[in-house]
Amino acid sequence: MEIKESYNKLIESDVFKTWKEKHNNSYLFIVFTLFEKEVHGFEFIYLDTDSKETTNFEVQFKVNEKGVEKTDKTPTELIFEDAKITFDDALEIANKSRLENYAAETIGRKMVLLENQEGIRWNITFFTASFKTINFKVNAADGSLLDRSISTLFHWDE
Repeated sequence: MEIKESYNKLIESDVFKTWKEKHNNSYLFIVFTLFEKEVHGFEFIYLDTDSKETTNFEVQFKVNEKGVEKTDKTPTELIFEDAKITFDDALEIANKSRLENYAAETIGRKMVLLENQEGIRWNITFFTASFKTINFKVNAADGSLLDRSISTLFHWDE
């Protein structure tokens, strides 16, 4: 399922419309997925500015409201339509950089966020078989690679 298709499915769903009626002062701030080979759905995370609660909506074959959490942070609103670079294009940009810089690493799962942190961007993390993460930040407006890094998850003491 494509991200835009998932978003449209969410905002057209009865679950979301009912929730939105009770949470007028809310906005989207993160779109998230975690997958290995194939994407099966996305989570859309909203902040209610009155209650300071975040609500996750999982969109796969149907829309589910996953739960509510309190937050003391005020994340920046994500205007979904401002993302000119698609999910697939962002993954392609990150994968090209991965092959150029970290080709020896074997990739397992991938985590992808669309967020508005210092501008709208795709935050893409690859989890490797050698317990490392490779992270890419791709500008969602123009496709430029903003940052890349590799980190070790575990340090084995000898």
